[in-house]
Amino acid sequence: MRMTDIRVVHVGMKFVGVDVAKHVLVACALGEDRVIVVENNEEGYEKILQTFGTNIIVGIENTGIYHIPLIEYLTKRGIEVRTLNPLEISRMKGIRGKKSDNIDAKNIATQIMIGSGCKVVEHARRLKELVSRYWFLRSMQIRLQNRIIRDLDLVSSYEGGLNKGFVEQLANGDFSSLRLRGLSFEDVVLEDVRVMALELLRVMELKRRVEEEIAAVVPRDHVIFTVPGIGPLTGAMILARVGDVKRFPSPGKFVAYCGLDPVVVRSGASVASGGISKRGDRVLRTAFYLAALSGMRVNPLIKDYAAFKRSRGFRGRELVVVCARKLARVVWAVWYKNEPFKY
Repeated sequence: MRMTDIRVVHVGMKFVGVDVAKHVLVACALGEDRVIVVENNEEGYEKILQTFGTNIIVGIENTGIYHIPLIEYLTKRGIEVRTLNPLEISRMKGIRGKKSDNIDAKNIATQIMIGSGCKVVEHARRLKELVSRYWFLRSMQIRLQNRIIRDLDLVSSYEGGLNKGFVEQLANGDFSSLRLRGLSFEDVVLEDVRVMALELLRVMELKRRVEEEIAAVVPRDHVIFTVPGIGPLTGAMILARVGDVKRFPSPGKFVAYCGLDPVVVRSGASVASGGISKRGDRVLRTAFYLAALSGMRVNPLIKDYAAFKRSRGFRGRELVVVCARKLARVVWAVWYKNEPFKY
């Protein structure tokens, strides 16, 4: 099934906005004065249906994890659920100047009525959870690798990477390949290395299994996979974290959501770029950075763009970042228009 947008005119439907917290939910229907506060559990979910009926479309701000059980419960009851871009709600809070869960719920209901929400699809939710788990395991793997390298550098003249064979050797307590310094606390550090190596092997295996699950779930017929440089994993990250690209009516808004928009620094009459904002989704930003590294080799548009930027003095990470921004615009275009990539 393709993760395309579903836009239907619902006659007689109520639009219900739900502001989600860890323990409570605040819900209201557009055009009605009733605002109810219920517990964030099945009894609370049922009270929402009893209050507003079942001929409803429910909108929820897509943040954290506390909304997931509510989505599962409502979709099993046949209720259409749409998630919202947190940046849209944040902007409303900024204009209002003061937080109010009641007003938040009304704003969410208004947003889904005007069509800024995206319909929640079962495999999309699963993909999002898999990507979230992959990201957690990836971060854990990096932390373990960095710590092991730090400890090895402390007690030996070790220089090099951590391939799987070497990690297995460390996990077995085999340090024969190391030139140890003979420090008094060497045995303590090496024991820590052995334990961390065991954990690293476990994390690497879990990450491999999650990658396989992602490959099985991600819709490979999706139009973004026509963009050279977008692979199964980076594509899964993008699809899972964005949800519905129609929430972003322009490439600039999409780039900003990814945190790849440039920060402009003004001082008197001079204007300069201060790097990227990094205010958006960190996983998306990483996905486009990794995809840009690949795109600079295999995507003719990104290759030409990178060559142009090099001629303007861009190098290293700065070059990859501007290519990632360009790639985000390309992905937005093919996805928003639902047209395959052409160059």
